[in-house]
Amino acid sequence: MLASTHNAEFIESKLKKASTHLNGGGPTGNKPVQPSLPKITPPRPARLYPRLRLFDVLDRCREGHPLIWVNAPAGAGKTSLAASYLTTRALPTLWYQVDSGDADLASFFFYLGLATAQVAPQHAQPMPVLKAEYLGDLPAFARNYFRELYRRLPAECVLVFDNYQNAPLHSPLHAMLTVMLQELPRGLSLLLLSREEPPAGLARMRLAGEVASLDAGQLQLTAEESQGLSALRLGEHQPEATMLNQLHERAQGWAAGLVLLLEQTRVGRALNPNQIPAGRALLFDYFAGEVFARFSAAEQDFLRKTALFAKVTVQAAQILSGNAQAAAILDDLTRRNYFTVQHAESYEYHPLFREFLLDRLGTQTDALELQALQQQAAQLLFSAGMVDDAVDLLLTADAWASLTPIVLQHAASLIMQGRALVLSAWISAIPSSVRQQEPWLEYWLGISRIAFSTIAARQNLEAAHGEFIGRHDRAGMLLSWAGV
Repeated sequence: MLASTHNAEFIESKLKKASTHLNGGGPTGNKPVQPSLPKITPPRPARLYPRLRLFDVLDRCREGHPLIWVNAPAGAGKTSLAASYLTTRALPTLWYQVDSGDADLASFFFYLGLATAQVAPQHAQPMPVLKAEYLGDLPAFARNYFRELYRRLPAECVLVFDNYQNAPLHSPLHAMLTVMLQELPRGLSLLLLSREEPPAGLARMRLAGEVASLDAGQLQLTAEESQGLSALRLGEHQPEATMLNQLHERAQGWAAGLVLLLEQTRVGRALNPNQIPAGRALLFDYFAGEVFARFSAAEQDFLRKTALFAKVTVQAAQILSGNAQAAAILDDLTRRNYFTVQHAESYEYHPLFREFLLDRLGTQTDALELQALQQQAAQLLFSAGMVDDAVDLLLTADAWASLTPIVLQHAASLIMQGRALVLSAWISAIPSSVRQQEPWLEYWLGISRIAFSTIAARQNLEAAHGEFIGRHDRAGMLLSWAGV
């Protein structure tokens, strides 16, 4: 039967029809996967104090070391230091924000390719993607990939990997970092920002002097820097020298802590340094609550709701919060450098500030209302092309009905990008009772597992085939049969 021309054409037409359906030709529309742009866009923090002392340190590090590792706790000013340094020195930059999704190397290479295209748009040919056929010799793929990446980058380009602590302890990303260093040509630099020490895999390179590091002690504000930061934020209204010295000592050189203390003096509140709680976590929670209380009820509602977004646009913030002043609020927060930075067209709250706001949202919002907000936020993210972020929110909300069409719409694209493990994780998180109602989920779960778990893949494809027979879905029958 399959040898006949007529039936071959019939199968081809059905496969095309199925592909159109699965890639969004149905009610959800035909929309390809778009990059999560804030992930690969440098921040644009406002009114940063230039820490010239550390700029000189970074200059010296770049001269003699291919990798600079900056590790310090949250709120120490790592991202601000990197952004202000690169801007001041006018260095070409590839910015990459590491998240938990980068534990899947195919996702890492895919988004790194998008970041490369952003820095070197003159190259029309896209960077390769990590497909299943390359997994047999992953080191060779990585070496060739990084050689091509470096060939495309401009001279003196700095590759920044922010929030590297989000890579899990046993993530294969650490091994890729070693390959990146081995292939890095002279003139280019790697700058990694993390809350943690470098992984054990870099021990040999550290001993060989190839890795320079800046730690929390070096990032602590000096008394002079605290004074400069105070002058930048408060101008002529900064506290007297004695009080400023006391605030500097209480903050213990922690940039975020000093900013919160200065914020109290800005609004005219009398402070007794001896009554200020010690410790970063207590200090932040205390003053974040104090500052948060001074916002109007509408502004508090805006901040709580928009914290659902890891990065938020003005339009999305306005729709989710219902606050027509979204642009003014976000611009004001950014202008005051109040734990908010801008990435191109989106804004991002500082992780500590966002954690505080999400805690308030969870404790002050009804469970059903919270789930509805999460689903609405996810839909806004999806509309903006930030599919990964949207899926994460829907998984948190257990919103399977909303998640299913998104997974089906992007399943084929994820396979083409080599991100089969991501697709498998998404579908596996959906309860089996839900998957049984949609055989295409079972089909794509099988397809995503073919290169990694043949027996499980066959079971999924056979289950899907049985469901397609019962539904008289000939395209599904043919595809699942071919998969088996």
